[in-house]
Amino acid sequence: MTHHNQMIKPIDEIRKAITSLVQSLHKFLIGHDDQGLPYFKDKETEKEIEETKKEIEETYECLGIKIYKDEIDKDEIDEIYKPDEIDTEAVTSSFDDLFDPKAEGPQGDFDKLEKNLKELHKKAGNPDVLDFNKISLILKLIREIKLSSALKSIPTTDLNQFKLYEEDRLNTGNGLTFYNSADDSEENYYVYDGDDKKNSFVFMSISSSGRLEINDTERTAPRTPILLYTILLICRRNEPIRQGKWLVSNIADPKNRLSYVKYHMLLKGYYLNKLAPSIINKHPNIEKILDSSKDYAQFHELFEIMSEINSRKTVLDKFMSCYHALENYMLRTKIVAIISNNDGHLFGVRQFKHLGLQVEEKELKDLNELFKISSNRIVNGENQDLKNSIKEKWESFWSRVPRGYKRAYEDAINELIKKISPDGKGFTINFNTFNGFYDNLPKIIYRMRCSIVHNKATEYHLSSREMADPIKKEFIEGLCIPCMEMLAFGLPASTQGQGKRDKHPLKYTKRSIPLY
Repeated sequence: MTHHNQMIKPIDEIRKAITSLVQSLHKFLIGHDDQGLPYFKDKETEKEIEETKKEIEETYECLGIKIYKDEIDKDEIDEIYKPDEIDTEAVTSSFDDLFDPKAEGPQGDFDKLEKNLKELHKKAGNPDVLDFNKISLILKLIREIKLSSALKSIPTTDLNQFKLYEEDRLNTGNGLTFYNSADDSEENYYVYDGDDKKNSFVFMSISSSGRLEINDTERTAPRTPILLYTILLICRRNEPIRQGKWLVSNIADPKNRLSYVKYHMLLKGYYLNKLAPSIINKHPNIEKILDSSKDYAQFHELFEIMSEINSRKTVLDKFMSCYHALENYMLRTKIVAIISNNDGHLFGVRQFKHLGLQVEEKELKDLNELFKISSNRIVNGENQDLKNSIKEKWESFWSRVPRGYKRAYEDAINELIKKISPDGKGFTINFNTFNGFYDNLPKIIYRMRCSIVHNKATEYHLSSREMADPIKKEFIEGLCIPCMEMLAFGLPASTQGQGKRDKHPLKYTKRSIPLY
């Protein structure tokens, strides 16, 4: 048995879908209800009714549909024909002319057609029963295709490869949210027209108002056939086009379909999780302890690191720049200690070897040591040492927690600490005492750093996705980063305290090392 591939003409299905809406509006605005009474009885003036009739007449004409019988002069009748009496199959070429740039004579106007439809829909009170959003979407996508392609017949087997999938009702997630790296805006529309037709897909994010916003910068040469297939699939859909994420694809399996589209979007430069913007923390209390009689010239490299911290636009980037500062201090304090203890003697191989052994110590141990030697140093103009300055940050953090939510914060933070620990068990902070937090702060910072950087298959990865959780974001941005900044910005200017001989942990006591 031979199967013939049926051919369809896209423009016929497009006209049919739009005409169906026009007829619905026609019935709603000028038709009669079940009791035979006009819908708009006592609601519109005679002048408004005539204007509405004229708009309906013009809309039919845009579709190439004559609403008057040939033997009757339309000027001789008062009423527009009833919707059911209009022969929607008897069409002229005027609608086709919309799609043919070479057409001669009077051409229809997409803008006029869409304007009339919007106006009629508004007059009808924007009824949900009339799927204006679907037609509005069709008209918007028509502007994206090569218009003449709608005049050519296409095989149904090509169209039937693809389906229109409603992926994410109400935009609740589902991994189909993509952000532009250029301006961090959410992408609403993307078309991939593959060299191999089956690889093509269309992504659409429909807003709560039922609209599709297309960024002009994303418009390139008109795309066919995938966009034409999309238009036809929307025309054939009997249900409304609702708010949410939509895909046109030939991949039936949902997981494979989403993964395939996600891979494409990443290769295009999009990212999946909304970035958590960071705030800029100023440090006026540290500023008060700067002393013009002191020499800060050897900290020029540290100033570059501080600049990087201030320039970071997202929470996780700022965290990592703060860590880079502490990482620098870990190494620098060791070099300072070794040079200071050398007492002016020649710096030989043994000292270099000792320096190497010191640097190769475990990083967490070094971070603990940095906090230990910095803990009692005065870091602000209130004569507070580092530990008490961090205590102030701690108290400020908990004062911002909404009443009744303290336990929820404690549980969420401990759960985060458990996740970022390599063994998945972690440690529990006793939130009833500041020391319970302070003693574990280096470990928390180090584990977070590893969780951001390593991203091993066996480790929990701290990414922008987690920053959507307000408690996690507030803990990192509102407590951890301010504590790290207190050390990063405060330690170079810090003092041992009044009347005490200062052995600064970051200041080199010699400009050079004597080797011979």
